Amino acid sequence: MNRLGGIRAVCFDVGGTLITPWPSVGHLYAEVAAQHGVPDASLELFNHRFRAVWARRNQPHHTRQQWQELVDEVFAGAGTEPA
Repeated sequence: MNRLGGIRAVCFDVGGTLITPWPSVGHLYAEVAAQHGVPDASLELFNHRFRAVWARRNQPHHTRQQWQELVDEVFAGAGTEPA
């Protein structure tokens, strides 16, 4: 007897639900920005920007191109221009 009742797959939302990245995305982005001379590159700013951009997007962020667009938008909103 199949006790799963036809369930063939289960998905889990990992990032921010089951685990929290450490150091935070904002921390890493701020570190890179500071290395490239971005003034006032705070981890709070980049954490805020990343969460805001992530929430606004209605697509999965799995392809390299989608991640590049997300990162570009995070940095552009932080007073920087994508390279």
